[in-house]
Amino acid sequence: MKIAGQNLNKSGNISDLSKTERPNSSKGTPSSSVDESSARGLASSVAVSPSAVSAQKAKDIASQQTVDEARVARLQKLIDDGEYSVDAARVADKLVDEHLVMAD
Repeated sequence: MKIAGQNLNKSGNISDLSKTERPNSSKGTPSSSVDESSARGLASSVAVSPSAVSAQKAKDIASQQTVDEARVARLQKLIDDGEYSVDAARVADKLVDEHLVMAD
């Protein structure tokens, strides 16, 4: 009975397949046990997508920033009093600028 890269030996204990026989993918027959020193010598690598890198950067930045309580209170008061106005042209310019920076 194979369980996710592990195997039950005769005593019923789970053992790692790297220490037992593995099927030979090219011939379909079991091969002798794997030489652990050669298995350790193999380099492994992981490819990380650009979106995953960006997500990690965003998490790092978000975890470092602190909240300016005074500014939040000031803006909340302006919003509550109906005095906060948005400069749509300025917001649009910033959005376009950010989009151009992200495209590079």
